[in-house]
Amino acid sequence: MAHRGYIDIRFEGLRSATTDIIPPPTDCLPGQDLSDGFQIAGTGTLIDIRRDAMRPQTIVNFERIVFATLILGLLQSYLGWERSAQMTSAGFVITVQAVTVGLIAGLTLLVAHRRSRVAKWIMIVLFALGLPVFFKTISHGAPLGSVWITVLQTGGQLIAYSLLFSDSARYWFSERN
Repeated sequence: MAHRGYIDIRFEGLRSATTDIIPPPTDCLPGQDLSDGFQIAGTGTLIDIRRDAMRPQTIVNFERIVFATLILGLLQSYLGWERSAQMTSAGFVITVQAVTVGLIAGLTLLVAHRRSRVAKWIMIVLFALGLPVFFKTISHGAPLGSVWITVLQTGGQLIAYSLLFSDSARYWFSERN
């Protein structure tokens, strides 16, 4: 069923709702999902169903901080490469680093873009399990200033995970459609 003329676009869920008139897509039906995160409502209006449009700043900051801590972790791995390579094979070190970065990045994206509570708690449990390693590293020290990188990384993660418990983040996680 083709619509003729123009249709009204309402971006629902944004703090300041905007309305624009644009030409309609051809052959669109009510309830049909379109590309770019839009859906046709029963009235023939396009509804913006992109979740990123309504992410609170705490979730955006959470994502940025976690990715910054991943960069710090890569820097720390680079600085301690010789020491790590002496303890085990280089292939093993690279594999562990790739899996760790991939896991944390994937979980972060699930939390920040898909509102995954399961991913949120997996990240928090992994962080808690890493705290004894953090305290052991701090007590024994490490070469090339990587103790300070570890402190910055752990502090950043603590701040990032605490942002997930702010009022705006809790509300954002609870308003699943």
